[in-house]
Amino acid sequence: MENKISLSINSLISSIYGGLITGFGTILLIGLNNDINKISPIGIAGILALNILIWFLFLIILNLIHNQNGK
Repeated sequence: MENKISLSINSLISSIYGGLITGFGTILLIGLNNDINKISPIGIAGILALNILIWFLFLIILNLIHNQNGK
């Protein structure tokens, strides 16, 4: 039971961090390109892909830390 609670808290934390990373990346993208009309769809796709990649790396690191604590 305790393990399930810990796992759900980790999932919640990783979801929050994932949302923050994606949101921050998007804000950064719009901030760098002052004019939204200038942003190409390929640029948006690239930034989203990069955000997803960072988020997955974060999840993997979080999972490794969790597995180390479990042992």
